[in-house]
Amino acid sequence: DSFLQHQYVPLLHASGITTAGVFKAIGNDTAVDKRIYVFTPFASLSQWEKLNQQATPKLLTAGGAYENAAYTNPAYNRVETILLKAFPDMTAL
Repeated sequence: DSFLQHQYVPLLHASGITTAGVFKAIGNDTAVDKRIYVFTPFASLSQWEKLNQQATPKLLTAGGAYENAAYTNPAYNRVETILLKAFPDMTAL
């Protein structure tokens, strides 16, 4: 949560992406596998590639509990990235 709030979302805003959604399960969710969904609208695939190339070094040098998590207590078990292409008549979120 802290990483998304203090590092990732501000980086998106600085990159010109002003709308991003971060969603997580409600407090009474009993699932063992806790998930966080981040929806980011990119204008093109090249914008996504450019952000990933520029963001990775910035996020790694920023430090914090997320990047400096011990290998015995990782910040996450799995990261999954899914890219979706918009429909012709609905090109934006």
